[in-house]
Amino acid sequence: MTDGPEESGISAEPAEEYTTGIAGPSLLSSEGLQSPSPASTLAERQPAKKARRRLVVGVNPGGVFLPLALVCLVIYLVATGWFDTSPHPAEQAELPVVTSEGATPTRPTPTATPAFQQRVVADLAASPEPASDDKELVRRLDDANLLIQRSRFEEAAGIYAGLVREMPDDARPQAGWAWALLLDALAEQALPHAHQAMVLDPVNPEMAAVLSRVYLELGDETRALGMARSAVENGRSHSRAHAALAAALLLQGDRAAALREATLAAELDADDPEAYRVLAQVHEANRDLPQAIAQLEQATRLLPELWLPHHELGAARLRAGDYGGSIASFKRALALRPKAATLAGIGAAYYHLGQDEEARTYLEESLAAGGREADSYAFLAAVNARLGHCAEARTFYQTVLAQSPRDALALGARQKCEPSPSPVAQVAEPTPVPEETVSPALPQLTGRIAFPAWSQKQERYDVYVADLASGQTSLVLEGVRQPAFSPDGRWLAGNGERPEQMNLILMPADGSELHEITRYIEDALPAWSPDGQSLAFSSNRSGDRQSRVYVIDNIWPASTKEEGRVLRSDLYEVLGSFPTWTADGEVVYSGCDFRASPIRCGLYALPAQPGEGEPRQLTDHPDDSAPDIHGNRLAFMSRRDGNWEIYVADATGGGLQRLTDNQANDGLPTWSPDGQAIAFVSDRGGVWAVWVMSPDGSNGRKLFDIGAGGLLLDWQHERISWAP
Repeated sequence: MTDGPEESGISAEPAEEYTTGIAGPSLLSSEGLQSPSPASTLAERQPAKKARRRLVVGVNPGGVFLPLALVCLVIYLVATGWFDTSPHPAEQAELPVVTSEGATPTRPTPTATPAFQQRVVADLAASPEPASDDKELVRRLDDANLLIQRSRFEEAAGIYAGLVREMPDDARPQAGWAWALLLDALAEQALPHAHQAMVLDPVNPEMAAVLSRVYLELGDETRALGMARSAVENGRSHSRAHAALAAALLLQGDRAAALREATLAAELDADDPEAYRVLAQVHEANRDLPQAIAQLEQATRLLPELWLPHHELGAARLRAGDYGGSIASFKRALALRPKAATLAGIGAAYYHLGQDEEARTYLEESLAAGGREADSYAFLAAVNARLGHCAEARTFYQTVLAQSPRDALALGARQKCEPSPSPVAQVAEPTPVPEETVSPALPQLTGRIAFPAWSQKQERYDVYVADLASGQTSLVLEGVRQPAFSPDGRWLAGNGERPEQMNLILMPADGSELHEITRYIEDALPAWSPDGQSLAFSSNRSGDRQSRVYVIDNIWPASTKEEGRVLRSDLYEVLGSFPTWTADGEVVYSGCDFRASPIRCGLYALPAQPGEGEPRQLTDHPDDSAPDIHGNRLAFMSRRDGNWEIYVADATGGGLQRLTDNQANDGLPTWSPDGQAIAFVSDRGGVWAVWVMSPDGSNGRKLFDIGAGGLLLDWQHERISWAP
């Protein structure tokens, strides 16, 4: 489009300009430790006041009265100030203008704040003569931006949530919220906000850039590249648009084009740390780690209180062999924002330095914080093997080898703990063990078992149901984990992994008519009450990120999202996870009594009805988890004897008995509807499968392989369920 007059005789109005703010991330995988990668910045759309329309008039030379009339009209208009095109005093602030190519003019920036903050403040304040409510909006957006720069994402999200409620048609809070979630490594949660921002303002390059970042993190390369190209087309001088395109091209394998775009992003805005983070990724892909480290160091100077650049710098130094520098960078990131991946990085660096006790401490803290990194398990296997703790090492290297049979660290740990004279045997694929003979004492199995299986293509869990009578297994619903049948088998509750449904969901057992029943992405591990009316679950939604047990007293009708009420003990909220129900309405969960000295952990039972009660301790080991109850019999899994095994006890915790005893992982027990059998998962022979046995541990046999990608390293947080 040109700046000349349109055919109608009215001059074309200048387009709106889109300005930029806070950087946001995308996580790119690289060899070794996985680390978050390039990010973009929050664009704050500043709507420009429309320029005054200038009248363009054509004169008819054949007329006599028309020229005289026009002269009179001109005299009148001049007298009334119509042709005064100078800005109104209230419009003296520099008006943002976009050229036909979308180029963004530069602005003077204040000198009292750091360079990156100067640009944020200038961009947010650029609108001429904002209304009072818009001034308040700008102030709150600025507050949120500054909180993001300081790694205080929950506080920033609170501001964005309020703005979204008050101004549902404004794209800026949605985009800011998406960037905050991306910077906190929560791309799945960022997707609905980024998508809504794009819907509200489709020609804003910042909205396309943030959506590209989300798609990139979720592995949707095609959409990521398309959104990045759209961002560049709508803002050719928009630094973060080019950064987004560079990141997408890098994931596509076009390193030369990625380098050009990342370099251009840095040239367009030398104060934007995003450009340096993307350049670091490109240089590392080109095997130039020193240059990558230099770029990340510049990013940390520009954003010294944001955890992500420090984490990325620690990961790059780790890969470069600078283990001391790596630990320093990781610890700086950890001080700003505790993350499982950062803890794992510190543990890996200590391992390479030969400081095994320190390495084990940080690696175990990483797992306790919910880390999924395969490297953490492999390093724990190697560390424990070097320390001579082979029982612990065996648990970790067996888990790793079940997924990656040729992992060098796991194989080395196995060699230390299980020396073999045959070098070939050290790298051989796991051989399935013979199935045990079925005893006549095990009754005919009926009913259905729901279980999760990892989809390697989609990188999420799907729920399957196996019909034991027919032997047929069917996919019920994609993007769901932790399935739980209702007592009558008509309904399934689960934990959604879909970008648009990441809270607890409810559906008929055939997977139709999906309903969202809770509000928070952290809600997990649903469990039905015996009457099928209530649901217990655990969630770390609270600000301290500690898992608590919640109850929805009545989930019917299933068309509303519920908060649930937290279980209480005296004046304290119950901290725990993995709930299940007893027949008389108690909730059994895995947790600790922090009021005791020393702290006591294990399985506890507490009345589910509203009010305060006193937890009743059933077992006494912190690794006791995944309880399931039938009648007065309690089944659970534990590592109390060195690796994950199945145990049973009575409803009071007495009569403890271990049912399985082997070097594989056995866990997630579930009772058959008649209480005559226990199903569980196991990776015996290196293949994840569902097994079954009698309640006394006899007559064990494999029912069926889980298939697909099996279970991940965090399989202990899954669930299987047996219904009629």
